[in-house]
Amino acid sequence: MTEGQNIGLDILICALTIVALANYRLRRSVLYPPFLFCGMWLLDAVVLRLHLVDVDPIHPITLCVIEAGAILFSLGGLCAFLVPERMIAIRLTLIGKPKITGSWMRYVVVLFLAICVCLAIHAMMVVAAEAGGVGGLFFAVARETVIENINEGHASVPWYSYAATWTIFAATLFQVERRDRVSWIAAAIAFISCVLSGGRGGFLFLFSSLICVYLVSTKRERFAVAMRFARWPILGFLLLFGGLLFVDKNISTTTNALTFAEKSVVSYTVGPVAALDQVLLHPLDYAGAPNHTFRFFLRIGSWLGLFSYTAAPGLDKFVFIPFGTNVYTAYKFFVTDYGVWSSVAIMGIIGFLHTLLFRKAHSGSVLGLYMFALTIYPVLMVIFDDQYSQFGLYLDALVFATAYLTIKSVPWRIFRTEAARDNSCAQTSI
Repeated sequence: MTEGQNIGLDILICALTIVALANYRLRRSVLYPPFLFCGMWLLDAVVLRLHLVDVDPIHPITLCVIEAGAILFSLGGLCAFLVPERMIAIRLTLIGKPKITGSWMRYVVVLFLAICVCLAIHAMMVVAAEAGGVGGLFFAVARETVIENINEGHASVPWYSYAATWTIFAATLFQVERRDRVSWIAAAIAFISCVLSGGRGGFLFLFSSLICVYLVSTKRERFAVAMRFARWPILGFLLLFGGLLFVDKNISTTTNALTFAEKSVVSYTVGPVAALDQVLLHPLDYAGAPNHTFRFFLRIGSWLGLFSYTAAPGLDKFVFIPFGTNVYTAYKFFVTDYGVWSSVAIMGIIGFLHTLLFRKAHSGSVLGLYMFALTIYPVLMVIFDDQYSQFGLYLDALVFATAYLTIKSVPWRIFRTEAARDNSCAQTSI
């Protein structure tokens, strides 16, 4: 990079540092969404400034988009505190339940998820065997096959995607309810399903959700206190991230495995920004691309015959910067859908909505904390890919939790005791 580009990065780092510190001072919480948003971009800018890997130059327009997005996301967070507390405190009230019903439901959910994971293991073995995966290449071949299926829209995808996703939902929800043996069994099942998925995103999704639940429920959100607990899970994730590079990728031609892991981690961090830079410099190359933000609803409308919509492939095309990457940070799809400065304004809307959920999580709501914990993952991924527009994922999460909490609240007569009858009119707020 030239001296001018280095100066631009230095200015960006200083500006992001000021905004991040201001956000932390406002709430004194490491989970405050604007603080995390600015913190992730600050981390990305610092790693980029260190020049640990060769990457194409980052132009001023990209630096301006990043800084403007951080400021508007923070302003959106501030606006969220203008919403009256009584609106945040609204609860969904369910009929009270006998205690045994809740325990029974938890065991049923865990058993169901264990069966799903076993079926996923079997499906994965079949796919890898058909593709010729043997020995250390087993996960690599299976993962490549899954990636091909996702990109081509094949029907065999759900076993690999949902086995991990639904187990993470269950592990997070059970941790919100209470941390006991059943909740840790669910977490272990989720961990196994993340291993089977072959990717690293599942581990970040699981770890970030569980850490969030713990920090909120134990009121340990200040930076120093939170890091005393979170440092070990973070270290564990980094080790898993690096270790999986040797499991699900073919590195037989690599001479220095440690160097490969280091460069891969750094490339995953700074590569998407350089890819976004290419998008911002060549916007006409992406003109006419199908809408990505609302693809979930557009697919439903197309299926109902209301209009015609063809979604883009599940995996984006590669760009060389000079190494290949197919992820472009959280901004790319908003830019192609609505334009550069509209995408920056959208970050303000997201900051507003995410901070509302932050407030809901701190109001004692079970559903609020559960959904907020799951949305820590998107804000951690902003420097990598867009996860905020995964409406189908969040709808699945809400349906899962609502169905579970509703069913377990029913006063099943077979389990009712005299005490339960006396309290049948009790209510539970979630």
